[in-house]
Amino acid sequence: MAGIASKIKDTVSGVGLFRVVIAGIAAGVALFGGSDLVRSLEADWAILVASAFSDNVGVTDFPGRVQITPPGEDLLLVNVTRTCSAIIGIACILVLGITLIRSSLRKRLIAVGLASAFIVVSNHIRLVLILLVGGRFGATTLIVVHDWVGTALSVATVSYGVILLFRTATDTDTAEVIPA
Repeated sequence: MAGIASKIKDTVSGVGLFRVVIAGIAAGVALFGGSDLVRSLEADWAILVASAFSDNVGVTDFPGRVQITPPGEDLLLVNVTRTCSAIIGIACILVLGITLIRSSLRKRLIAVGLASAFIVVSNHIRLVLILLVGGRFGATTLIVVHDWVGTALSVATVSYGVILLFRTATDTDTAEVIPA
């Protein structure tokens, strides 16, 4: 038991236990407290934009559910779930911004806000593109684009968000990244 405690202590000693606890609380609030709100806002926005560009995409009576009618196919009902939202990327940015960057609080808040905004906007574009492709080409294409292209875009977006976070928050004169 002492071995595990010393490993945990060694892991958080460079970061500071307070920062680790704050990062855990922030990520928990973001993931569990804000996920339904963010998901519903993103779904509503994506549906609104996609329906403005295509007559094949429409709103349903259920929040987070999209009605798609591809030409020559039956009606599709598509759910926008928690994993479709940007909340996971935002939680990652929060944890990294709180724990790994030694910089002024102001710089970290600006960096977290900028990286989070980039992730949200990129995710909105991804959602709209998936809905438009599904409305134009049907269920099979929607699934392929969602599973492969959408996943690649999500990974690229969060990766660039992390780079943006570190580039914005760190300054060679005043900040440093805590070594692992």
